[in-house]
Amino acid sequence: MTASGIDERAQALFDEIAHDPQFVTQVAQRIRKEIPSYGLLTLEQVLGVGADWSRITLGSVAFNEHFTASGRQRAHQGVPASEMMIAYRIFHQEMRRRARERSGGSPEEHEALLEFMELSAAYVDAVTLATSEGHRSAELAMMRRAYHDRATVIRQALFGGSASTDLRILLEALSVDLSRPFHAIRARPHEDTNIPQLEQILVSSGSSAHRCGLVAEIDGDVCGFVSALPYSRPEVLVAHSKPVPLMELPSAFQVASRALGTGLAMGRRSGFVDLGDVALRATIMSDHEVGETLDGRLVEPLLKLGQAGRSILATVQCYLDNDGRLDATAKELWVHANTVRYRLARYQEQTGVSLRTTEGAAEVWWALTRRRLTDGDAAFTAPDEGADAAAE
Repeated sequence: MTASGIDERAQALFDEIAHDPQFVTQVAQRIRKEIPSYGLLTLEQVLGVGADWSRITLGSVAFNEHFTASGRQRAHQGVPASEMMIAYRIFHQEMRRRARERSGGSPEEHEALLEFMELSAAYVDAVTLATSEGHRSAELAMMRRAYHDRATVIRQALFGGSASTDLRILLEALSVDLSRPFHAIRARPHEDTNIPQLEQILVSSGSSAHRCGLVAEIDGDVCGFVSALPYSRPEVLVAHSKPVPLMELPSAFQVASRALGTGLAMGRRSGFVDLGDVALRATIMSDHEVGETLDGRLVEPLLKLGQAGRSILATVQCYLDNDGRLDATAKELWVHANTVRYRLARYQEQTGVSLRTTEGAAEVWWALTRRRLTDGDAAFTAPDEGADAAAE
C-alpha cells in the first residue's frame, strides 16, 4: 500500500512489515484466537480476504473496491461488523508494536515512526469505511433474500401446495419449533405501523433456541402462524384461528382471514379477534343471498323515502341496539318517546314487519347490521325530526 505525502522511511517500514508473511500469519492467528466469529474460519479464509492489499494505493478506486468486496465476503462468512472492526484494531496494534521493535532511537527514526503511526491509522480508517460499506450491503441483500425465503415458506404453509415432509424440512431449517400446534394469524397494519417490530412482537413467545412460528408481510397484511399468541395487546387488529396441526393451517388461515375482515368491518382496529368473537356478523357478511333478500325487503323501501326514510331506519337501528327499550332509544336520539313510537309504526307500515316479534326483530337486525358492516357506521344519517312530516 502506498500513500502520497508520507516519509519514504515510514513507507518502507510499513511495506516491510506488511509484506512479512510470518507477521501477517501471526496477526491472523491472534485474530482467530480472540474473536469468536473468526475462530470459526480457517487460517486460509482469514488471510484470503486481505491478499495483496499492501500493493494497492491507499484511497484509490481499486483500494475501495477491494475492501468493499472484503466486507461483503466477511458478511457472507458470518462475521459481524463489530467483530470485523475489532480485527482491524488488532492489526493496527500489531503493526505499531512491530514498528517500535524495528525502529532505533535516533531523531530521524523517531520521526519516521510517527509517520508510520499516521500511515497505519489512515489505512485502518480507510479500510474500516470500505469494509463497513461492503458488509452492510451484503447484510441487506441477505436480509432481503432471507425475508423472501421466509415469505415463500409461509405461503406454502398457509395456502398449501407442499407435502408434509417437505414443509417440515423447510421449517426445521428456519428453527421453527414443530412440537406444538399453530394459530394461523393475519394482521392489518396501520399506515404508520412498524412492520418489522410487529413481526417481532407476534413471534416473541418462542424460546431463544427455536422460533414459535413465522410471520411476514404478504399482500399488505402480516400473515403467518405461531404456537403461542403474544401476551401484550397489539396496536393493530390481529385475527387468529384456534391451534391446529401444521397441515391444517390453510383452512385455519381462511378462518383467521374471515375474522379479520369482519372485525375491521365492525370498526375494530387493535387487539385480538377470532371467529368466535364475531361469529354471527361473519355469517351476515358471508351469506350474500340472505342478506340481499332481507335488504331488499326491509331496508330499500325506506331508502326510497329519502331523508325521512333514513331517519326511520336510524331510529329502528338505535331501538334494536338498546334491546327494544323505548325510553333509552328516545334519550339517545334526543327526541320524545312518542316520536320513537311514530317512527317504529311507520317502519312497520312500509315493510309489514313487526319489531315486537322475535323473528321480525331478528330479520331487521340482520338487514341493518349487514348495511352497517358494508357501509360503515354512517349507513343511515342521524334522525331528522323535521323529516317525520315528509314521511307521511
